Amino acid sequence: MKEGASGLYIREAQYAHEGEYTCEAQTPLQVDTRTAKVTVRGPPGAPAGVYVDGETVTSFSARVIWTMTSSMEHGAPILSYDIEAETSYDPGNWTIVARDVSESTAVATAKNNGNRSDQRSTYVTGLVPNTNYRFKVRAVNAYGRGSESSRLSAYIHTPSAPPYRAPHSVGGGDGKVGTLNMSWTPIPESEHCGPGLGYTLYWKRQSTRERYDWNKVVLLGNVGMYSALVGVENYYLGYDVMVGVFNNLGAGPNSSVVTVFSAMGMPDIVPKIKSVSGVNLSSVLVTWDPIPDEREHIKGRIGGYTIQYYWNNLGCSPLKGCAVTNLRNRNIYGQASEVLLIDLEINSEFFFRMQVFNSAGRGPKGEWRRGETSKNAPLNYPRFVTVTSHGPNSVLVTWQGIMTTKNEEIITGYKVKWWLVQSDIRHANETTTELLDTSAVLHRLQQESVYQLRVQGVSAGGDGAMSYSVFFTLKGKSY
Repeated sequence: MKEGASGLYIREAQYAHEGEYTCEAQTPLQVDTRTAKVTVRGPPGAPAGVYVDGETVTSFSARVIWTMTSSMEHGAPILSYDIEAETSYDPGNWTIVARDVSESTAVATAKNNGNRSDQRSTYVTGLVPNTNYRFKVRAVNAYGRGSESSRLSAYIHTPSAPPYRAPHSVGGGDGKVGTLNMSWTPIPESEHCGPGLGYTLYWKRQSTRERYDWNKVVLLGNVGMYSALVGVENYYLGYDVMVGVFNNLGAGPNSSVVTVFSAMGMPDIVPKIKSVSGVNLSSVLVTWDPIPDEREHIKGRIGGYTIQYYWNNLGCSPLKGCAVTNLRNRNIYGQASEVLLIDLEINSEFFFRMQVFNSAGRGPKGEWRRGETSKNAPLNYPRFVTVTSHGPNSVLVTWQGIMTTKNEEIITGYKVKWWLVQSDIRHANETTTELLDTSAVLHRLQQESVYQLRVQGVSAGGDGAMSYSVFFTLKGKSY
């Protein structure tokens, strides 16, 4: 008994529990009995007797028949059926091939074909020719989707037919110069629809002025590519490409027409280096005139540039015919006009040359161009830094200039950095002077504020050593 309920409460009821139950109550004086019918409601039971009408089997359809009685309803009328199928190409993988077939439709189809009143039927379409199928059925009522049919149908075989699906993923390109590579996804065996699968491949040159006829080749077997000779002069030209499919029963549909480009030609143009400039101790910036990314110039599309460079640590100059070794290479992909080379040897001579490349390969090497990394940045720092009042919101900073040695780049100016003492140098303001200037005026300073200041020399080798910190206010140097 369930507390608070009258009658019996049955846990985990099963359909087998249905039936008439008698309850007997006894006291010392009398006995009383009551009888009730128990109905277990839930999803439908498993349909029975699933089979296929062999006379209805075509290449693409078949009529499936099953038995469904009122005892299988489990307390709610049958609403619909789902038909699932398994093929011999993919055993164990069941897919729904007819969904939500209404009870009324299944009854009418069975009646119209002379089946019994307890039988249901529907036509399953969209089957694949030359395939073994078997089926199972599930019923649906208001409580959900029921168990699969208690017995699977026997296998049926759909007759062969021409392929019904066109090849897809048609494309291609690249390859050896003078060829047109065409590719597509081979049709899986489960969709061959019959023996003797093959492909018919069509291609023709695209043109706005001339009319080209389709070239055609028949390919036997389940292949996925073909390479046609179009001539080395026809590098990187657009072609219309279409692929058809057939088997022993006939031809299937053709794919859509797509554009495929023939293989690129080897570039025969050379990039010209414009400049090589040292950026700092271990870096140089190399610039060049970019090659137009057009068929006529690059024989295709630019893949990028290759720069070769050589560290002349042994005094072997390629400009004088010396055969260099230990070349370094760097690829720059896509269109570009400069590259920054880093981690080079400090204060050293280098030689550089360029190539352009596409998918066919690299073009000829350009002429060597000399360059060098910078010498050291200033090693000494400015001395005798002085700050004096200049105006209501400005001060004048002066210092003693520095001299450089042969291992340092020539001074090109000075850099002054200043910031509030409660901040740090990462948030510093800065100004740069010209070559011979050893003074600078700092503007837009705040009243009643203390600043910190440092000065350093600047050259092609980078920023040099910094002076000691000087603290000041608008009235000048404080300490």
